[in-house]
Amino acid sequence: MAGFQAGCLASLTMLSWWLLGASLQRRSPWTVPNQLATLFYGDQAYGSGFTYPTLAGLALPYVVYTLFGVAFALIARDRRTALPLVGAGLLTGLALNWLFFTAAMKRISPELYIYLPNRLLMVSHLLYGVMLATFPSFLQRLKDAETPSRLEIGRMIE
Repeated sequence: MAGFQAGCLASLTMLSWWLLGASLQRRSPWTVPNQLATLFYGDQAYGSGFTYPTLAGLALPYVVYTLFGVAFALIARDRRTALPLVGAGLLTGLALNWLFFTAAMKRISPELYIYLPNRLLMVSHLLYGVMLATFPSFLQRLKDAETPSRLEIGRMIE
């Protein structure tokens, strides 16, 4: 569950950076989601505004990257120190950026690959990786919620 929470947070951070970064570059904030939506909707998804296909362009990376957050937490569950976790998260983010937006995108849609904002995507994946490293705090909260306090144990005995 902690990996799911960290994956959701990391995915939302990445998507938020896409929107904010595009706006800072004086482009439509929906540029990257609309570009990704062309994988499903073709030319219908091209545009600068928020349209129905934009939801697909937001949902696909949200779901995929949340699942990678779960996988990251399962693989790194024994690590507790922050620096190695952040480093592993950064490497994971960079690896996913390369896998999805370089290797796969060149094969799936070479035209789309040409027009994707590479620096924006790279920074968003680095933020994603840093946020993945938050899963131990979610795990600790879950453990604290499961463990009854001494006061509760005293009330149960009475």
